[in-house]
Amino acid sequence: MWKKNIKAMLGGAFNRMDLVTREEFDIQQQVLIKTRTKLAALEERLAKLEATQNPEPAPAEIVQDEAAVAETAPQAAAGE
Repeated sequence: MWKKNIKAMLGGAFNRMDLVTREEFDIQQQVLIKTRTKLAALEERLAKLEATQNPEPAPAEIVQDEAAVAETAPQAAAGE
C-alpha cells in the first residue's frame, strides 16, 4: 500500500517537472548536431567570402602600422 502512495507522489512530482521522453531528447539532440554542422559550414563559407572581399594584411604589416600609430600618438597629444 505504501508503494502505491510513493508511486503516486513521484508520478505527480514528475508530471510537474516538465520532463521530456528519451525519444524527444534524441530527436532534439540530432537537430542540434545538424544545426551545429550547418553553422560550422556557414562560418567557414563566410570566412572565405570575407577573405576574398577584404584581404587581411600580413602580420608584419600589422606590427608596422601599430608602431607608426604609437609613434604619432604622443605628438598628437602634445598638439603638434
